[in-house]
Amino acid sequence: MDVPTFYDHLRAALPESLISVALAEMIVAASVFLLPSMAMGGTFSYLAEKTLARSPNLGLSVCLNTLGAAVGPLVFGLVAIPNAGLKFALGIIPLGYALLVPRSKIRMIAVILVAATWILLPGTRVLIEHSKTSTIRVLKEGIMASVAVVEEPNGDRVLKVNNRFQMGGTAARIAEERHADLPLLLHPNPERILFLGLGTGITFSTAAYYPHLIADGVELVPEVAQSMNYFQNSPDALSDPRLHVHVSDARRFILTTTNTYHVIVGDLFHPAQDGAGFLYSKEHFLAIKQRLNSVGIFCQWLPLFQMDLETFRIITRTFLEIFPNGEAWMLRFNVDTPVIGLIGREGALDTLAVERSLTNADLHEHLKRVALSDNVRLLGCFVAGPENLRAFSSGAEVNTDLWPVILFRAPLFAVRKSDDPAARLNELIERLGDPSPALSKLAADAAFFSRTEKFIQARNVYLKGLGDETRGRNEEAIAAYVESARLSPDFTSGYAQCITLATALAKISPKEARDILQKLNDAQPERSLARELLKRLQLTP
Repeated sequence: MDVPTFYDHLRAALPESLISVALAEMIVAASVFLLPSMAMGGTFSYLAEKTLARSPNLGLSVCLNTLGAAVGPLVFGLVAIPNAGLKFALGIIPLGYALLVPRSKIRMIAVILVAATWILLPGTRVLIEHSKTSTIRVLKEGIMASVAVVEEPNGDRVLKVNNRFQMGGTAARIAEERHADLPLLLHPNPERILFLGLGTGITFSTAAYYPHLIADGVELVPEVAQSMNYFQNSPDALSDPRLHVHVSDARRFILTTTNTYHVIVGDLFHPAQDGAGFLYSKEHFLAIKQRLNSVGIFCQWLPLFQMDLETFRIITRTFLEIFPNGEAWMLRFNVDTPVIGLIGREGALDTLAVERSLTNADLHEHLKRVALSDNVRLLGCFVAGPENLRAFSSGAEVNTDLWPVILFRAPLFAVRKSDDPAARLNELIERLGDPSPALSKLAADAAFFSRTEKFIQARNVYLKGLGDETRGRNEEAIAAYVESARLSPDFTSGYAQCITLATALAKISPKEARDILQKLNDAQPERSLARELLKRLQLTP
């Protein structure tokens, strides 16, 4: 049994708690390191005894042992691993012990055995978890992290950091591009944008679609920045002179830069990752506000699929301390990996921003591809205004540098054995309440407000349907999809989902497929697709 499988068995057998996780990790660590540690301790004791036979004290031995312990992390962490890889760095240890064997013949045999074993051992690529059909395109081992680019047979690529955190991939390209598009479209005239956290670089490179926009991107891990080219549509996508990459800590960059920005975007920082809790602190949000110009926008994207609602409340309350006019926006209509953006801005929303983009052919085509080519779909991502957010987060703690609540809460969520992000998203929408009062301030025109309000109502019904579908409640899901189509002719996701389900059912149960299409046609008789499919199934309405 390999170590990951052993760990999974332990986690399954133990209760769901931090103590259980710590116990499982301790048992696994002991199974791997206990015998080597005992061997090293015994070797030191043996060498110490030999030293006493030649000298009156152990001063020199202890000195050398302490020196090795102090120099080891420097040599291995900063020199050996980044330049030669983990396998070579770990091979130095047994080789060093072999060279200490006193007799020359035995020493030679020991060195040969160590070298042969090292050659036969597989590389560190075998440690990267991936499917049997996927391949590791590249593996970079650095000072701060091990970064792998994993490629599927269909060409999709995923970025993995430390074999644990998945930092996006090409399959989610549209979602990652919308990370940049939404805040940029909410600004009347963005000229300079800052991205905190780059990951695959897909969000960062999206800035190139916007004419005259200069973009700075900050990434903490050098190997992540070096891997971004593997996720671009073209090899020269990041060579645009308007895109500037900075390998730096996001907090330090914000505190030291003298630039001001029209838009600042915070990436999806996994709250359980070391230090990520400080990127949601009051002090960090304040430093960001000081780097915005007078009509600047800050968008902090939050991975709702990686945090519970109480953590979301804490971040929201902290955000509102600095951006009292904060709003909540939805990245896309998805329940598997829901993402909510907290947006703070001082200026009024420019509802002509999307229309102005139509004058640029490349940008217009891009916005059509990501389904943000008109203002109804843009404002259809609106979730809550400042009043609703304040009511929702009332009573929650504030996350600060001196009181880092997120730092200690996040691991509690990370050790869950099961999770239901769809239920959490729908609960959040319900608890935030009716967004119409705040929406009316964004959509002043009565007809446009009515269209957008219906679009949002349809969106919320559709999301409930997606939740039902994930739980196997197909009848409820279909009813929700049809209802979303009835509520808003602009909202096409429910209509498309019904067509997909009916098409899949047609070969198995034509009657069920006809029922779905009939309901859909009744909900939106002005559309032709459902009617055409009904004709093919010999049921002309």
